[in-house]
Amino acid sequence: MSDLATVLLAAAAAGGALAAWPVPIPLAAFVVLAGLVTRNSIVLIVGAGLLTAGLAARSWAGLHPPGTGAFSGVVTLVGDPATTGGEVKVDVRIRSERVEAWAHGRAA
Repeated sequence: MSDLATVLLAAAAAGGALAAWPVPIPLAAFVVLAGLVTRNSIVLIVGAGLLTAGLAARSWAGLHPPGTGAFSGVVTLVGDPATTGGEVKVDVRIRSERVEAWAHGRAA
């Protein structure tokens, strides 16, 4: 791989991370693998850009907070309750999400 191809690879990876397109990870990994097997710099550069874009999109998707409001259902207590004034705060698990629950008034 030439020096220019190395710089282009780094630029494609950085550009893909900034773009954060929802590219399927297996497809991007296949393109990277094809570039490595065939020793084709252009395919490797494109694959690196796609892979970093897909991984960046997955990272951004994980930053969305869970919904707020009332919940009715079964939860698993994962921490000790803490009382703050007339409120009770506790960490609970709802399905696979860990959330902080607050109770006010009579519910507390």
